[in-house]
Amino acid sequence: MKAGDIVRWNYFGQSMNIGSEPIGVIVSDYRDKGEVTFKNVYWMEKNWVRPINPIHLEVISESR
Repeated sequence: MKAGDIVRWNYFGQSMNIGSEPIGVIVSDYRDKGEVTFKNVYWMEKNWVRPINPIHLEVISESR
């Protein structure tokens, strides 16, 4: 996963409502004080950027 990839929210592979999962674009990496690197994702539906653990994301279109 890298900046520019289009992703969808996929919480541990659970299908919430197929087709209505939030869609976003990875903006950058986010590192907290721990070892996990999060991804800053711009969520189109909410118009905000939030850091998300990559295990909860599924790439649906890769950037060039």
